[in-house]
Amino acid sequence: MGYTKIDGYNHPQERAADIAQKDKDRALAAAAPDLAARVIALENGIRALHRPVDIEPSDTICSECSWQHRAGRFFGKVVAYPCPTIALLDEEGKA
Repeated sequence: MGYTKIDGYNHPQERAADIAQKDKDRALAAAAPDLAARVIALENGIRALHRPVDIEPSDTICSECSWQHRAGRFFGKVVAYPCPTIALLDEEGKA
């Protein structure tokens, strides 16, 4: 059985792996508020890009996934809202 020195003490390798995992878990828990804030900011940015647009006669499409002419009209490829991206975010939010 091998030993690993951690914090000045010799630990069996199996115990050393447990200590290393606990250190990683502590670091992740300490970073969790920052990670949560980043995830929320990313989701808000995605939702801002994939916003609903009402077009005539009464359809709602995704502004990012649909093609828009320079003049502002949507033509060709139009994707109904919620698009697959928003549907995925909404589905993940329910889990």
